[in-house]
Amino acid sequence: MDSPKKTVIIALPGKEFSNTFLMQWSESLLKLTQLGYKIALTNEYSAYVPFTRMMTLGLDTMRGNDQIPFDGKVEYDVWVTIDSDIIFTPKQLIELIEDTDKYPVVSGMYKMANSKYIPAVKEWNMAHFARNGAYEFIDPETLDKDVKHHDVAYVGMGFMACTRQVLEKIKYPYFNYPTEENEIDGKVISQIFSEDVSFCKRVTDAGFKISINTDIKLGHEKKLII
Repeated sequence: MDSPKKTVIIALPGKEFSNTFLMQWSESLLKLTQLGYKIALTNEYSAYVPFTRMMTLGLDTMRGNDQIPFDGKVEYDVWVTIDSDIIFTPKQLIELIEDTDKYPVVSGMYKMANSKYIPAVKEWNMAHFARNGAYEFIDPETLDKDVKHHDVAYVGMGFMACTRQVLEKIKYPYFNYPTEENEIDGKVISQIFSEDVSFCKRVTDAGFKISINTDIKLGHEKKLII
């Protein structure tokens, strides 16, 4: 007998979605429903990206620091967030959702605008940051091809799934993190973190690992000026 399908909240942050996105989302929703998943959709937008992400988790600045997503009033197993410029298939979305049985915070893999690196960092290498003003993004060609899942310190939130257990242990505000100051070779470095880096740091602080599924190879839709 098949186990009951998960209840999934799918977050689509943003206000503009392409025809490509509309088609892949429609196909995915139909497939998930046919397979017995219970799906809820949240779509939010703010000019301030951390607020957008917060709202897709039902977080509210008026509820204080001890709040949890959706005020604990919504039943769900998994929260998935998909950016409007990600190209995916129903099969990839299903694999991401089911991955959470073993990997409570998991992402697919897509390249950045430079077409070489993926928005993921293996470790917080401060020496590299001091030399380059950024952490060392992962070149997917350097990853062991025989290993499907890789643990990382950070990955972008373009195609990510998290379990309810994780989300209810993270500390508010989920998408902001205190400024960190480090001194390397006499140079003082004061870091301000983006919303996705902040989220990953809070996941780690809560005691969870972050993984990338390298079999989920996604497209990343970008505008090209020629």
